[in-house]
Amino acid sequence: MKIRGALWLVAIVFVLSSVRIAKASLTIFGTGFSLPESISLAPTGFGTFGGDYFIPDPGINFSGLNNIDYLPPTGGPATVFATLPSTTNPLGGVFLPSNFGSFGGQYLAVGYDVNGAFAVAVSANTTVTPVTNLGGSGFVTPVLAPLGFGSVGGEVLVTRTDGTVVAIDQNGSTSTFASVVGDPYLFGSAFAPQGFGSVGGDLLVTDGFSGKIFAIDANGNSSLFATVSLGLNQPGLRQIAFAPNGFGNYGGDLFLSISGSNAGGGTFGSLVVLDGSGQEIAVLVIGTQISHFDPRGLFFPDNQDLLISSSDPIFIGTPQDFQPPTPEPSTLLLFGGGMMGLWFKRWRS
Repeated sequence: MKIRGALWLVAIVFVLSSVRIAKASLTIFGTGFSLPESISLAPTGFGTFGGDYFIPDPGINFSGLNNIDYLPPTGGPATVFATLPSTTNPLGGVFLPSNFGSFGGQYLAVGYDVNGAFAVAVSANTTVTPVTNLGGSGFVTPVLAPLGFGSVGGEVLVTRTDGTVVAIDQNGSTSTFASVVGDPYLFGSAFAPQGFGSVGGDLLVTDGFSGKIFAIDANGNSSLFATVSLGLNQPGLRQIAFAPNGFGNYGGDLFLSISGSNAGGGTFGSLVVLDGSGQEIAVLVIGTQISHFDPRGLFFPDNQDLLISSSDPIFIGTPQDFQPPTPEPSTLLLFGGGMMGLWFKRWRS
């Protein structure tokens, strides 16, 4: 009986000792930032910058840095491409197609300023042209709607912190495309590939002040897609991106950054992976290995690498840096407690 009890104790110790977080081996790709946000690839023909990565950097706690930085394809120290007026805080950007009216072929930077939401077009020679400015809440993440996506196909859709998604057409005119119930603080956005569960082809948007992800269809109707559990000191969700086919076991899955702070400099940020049903299938948490891990922008340069912007630097991750999520420690403790009770009952008998 004593031997059997010892075996039960060994099993319990093994279970409890298995509580761990994913040990990532991220490498540094780019340095010299304060709060790098979204990551965009400059197309061929954008001056001498084709193939470079463009990243808006408003500064931690929106300190007035207001830079648009870039990195070469091989990474390294960041270089300032353009500095916007001190009253602006750029949060997102996207390169416009060449046929996008008078703004075609330029980098569209969005964010908020003293008046509210702003969008400007920045040319390859750093000329800044105002596109639109709306009073009230700020813009966050722009994405180009595919042709045929309802009445806004080919236009830029931008998340806004008042819970709306605004469409910007080729003339710079704006319209409200969608309003999400509850007025969440909309942050990241990406179009789901066809076949991604029931929301394939929809626009997915995140809430910066909760763990909710919403799906918006071509008619502007929104619904809750998934709710991700937040950890300690994680205020909400940030950017999202879909992995290309061939990215390990996660091709076509949704990658999501969870912030470790409201405005940069946090420690316990994380990344999770969701499948088409909204279930969490993998996780990367490195807050205890790398100081100030506060992930924001996500970009897949190929099918083996993932660029992750944090509060400096920008990291490269690989499929091997992710693993299936482990149960919460409290769950394992309850399981261990049950095992102890069962062992004690059998020992008494």
